[in-house]
Amino acid sequence: MDVKHAARGMVGDRWRRWLITGGLLLNAAGWVGALRFVPRAQAVIPLHYTIYFGINLTGAWTSILWLPAIGAAALVSHLLISRLVPHPVWSRLWLLLAVVINLLALIDLAVVIVLMRTYNT
Repeated sequence: MDVKHAARGMVGDRWRRWLITGGLLLNAAGWVGALRFVPRAQAVIPLHYTIYFGINLTGAWTSILWLPAIGAAALVSHLLISRLVPHPVWSRLWLLLAVVINLLALIDLAVVIVLMRTYNT
């Protein structure tokens, strides 16, 4: 089997290519943001914030790496599930769900970074 043919079969149509590319870009942005903007020198960083109680969860800076890791796991698992689903619309929806998970993880990471910059000034 030709490698190009196998890759085209895995990626599929244009919508699948856009969704996979979007998910990969969002996940890469999450990894870059987590490794670049989260200070490693702090013993504890805020991990969760509520409008009623403020910061109610703190942890080590390595805990923030779970966000892009979960996004990567969602992207890989939803890519495999979308290949098993025979209907093209449902297949695309599985990939769209992976993109949404990565987007929410990136938003959560951005909130944590803003919290750290706000409370460290």
